[in-house]
Amino acid sequence: MMLSRRLLLAAAASLAVAGPAPSQSPFPSKSIRILVPLPPGTNGDLMPRILAERLSARVGQPVLIENRPGAAQNLAAEIVYRSEPDGYTLLATPQGPLVISASYFKKINFDPSQFVPITIMAKVPYILVVHPKIPAATFAEFVAYAKANPGKLNYASPSSGSSPHLIAELLKLTAGIQMTHVPYTGMAPALNDLLAGHVDAMIDNLGNSTRLVQAGKLKGLAVTGDRRWPELPDLPVIADIYP
Repeated sequence: MMLSRRLLLAAAASLAVAGPAPSQSPFPSKSIRILVPLPPGTNGDLMPRILAERLSARVGQPVLIENRPGAAQNLAAEIVYRSEPDGYTLLATPQGPLVISASYFKKINFDPSQFVPITIMAKVPYILVVHPKIPAATFAEFVAYAKANPGKLNYASPSSGSSPHLIAELLKLTAGIQMTHVPYTGMAPALNDLLAGHVDAMIDNLGNSTRLVQAGKLKGLAVTGDRRWPELPDLPVIADIYP
């Protein structure tokens, strides 16, 4: 359970010799497009926008963000994969499409090995959050409640095969509990339904949920990673309970 959300920036690989030919304009000579496989409104969308603003100022060209959610975050990766491998079309993504999808899905329409990694933009632990209606104030109480009510709870995720989905499934296996998976088309709509009480629980990244927990709109129960989160010091680390 020592897992975290990594936001990666990558480009389609070129089989040609690197570097522009003498007759070509120096890079970049036109706008750069960054595809994000998430809807607007979450940290996974905010981070590329911050990077785009700084990058545009540095290179003197527009850097455009294009949100292309769909196909369990794989749609944006496929578009970048099929683009010209010239460095003008980039992918800013959680680890799912480039790390998980090839093992989770029977078929994907791109080859993750044909992406050139550029940088890791952010590394953020995850948090288990539940709606305040759930009668559990601690992680231990939540596990006990889930065991006493098998199948009664459901949990949201941004998509099937995403890191939050797989972390929740790992928690179910290690804790011996049953919950029903409710996949969404991104973290923002999943979080909105959790806030409205339409779903019971979710594995979210801490950047999205910390303020909501501090405001009492959600209950935070535990975090992933290898240490407690300074802004929520009372929450245990799941790996300390389920190594």
